[in-house]
Amino acid sequence: LLCLNSAGESVYVKGVSARSNPFPALPPNDLLPLAEISNSWIGKPSGNVTLDFAAFINGFMSPAANITFFAANNRKAGQSGQIRVWNPSARTLSLNTSIFVTPNGAGIALGTGRNILSYYVDDELLVHVFLAGKGMA
Repeated sequence: LLCLNSAGESVYVKGVSARSNPFPALPPNDLLPLAEISNSWIGKPSGNVTLDFAAFINGFMSPAANITFFAANNRKAGQSGQIRVWNPSARTLSLNTSIFVTPNGAGIALGTGRNILSYYVDDELLVHVFLAGKGMA
């Protein structure tokens, strides 16, 4: 939960993650809640992948093979976030270009290690994806 304190500073309030009975973040009385932050484990996808933008803002995945972002359900204009991708070896991310847009109009070569994909959904519901960090330790 992202909040503001009385000095106008942002404060991140954590909940408790758990597979069963997770506990949501609750702001103390002296903080103003601004936004709920949701993270999701997307899993070990391979082949065609459908992203459900109602299920996460920020996501984590570790592809089992090269993948294609094929579809994006429940996307909303203005939505943005990151998908952290952990690769045991170099992988290629292909994109359905009728939904996903990259700076050079091509797929994205993911490096070995940690990769960070940032995304933004525009007013036409196209998902702009770019590689913000590649193959980091």
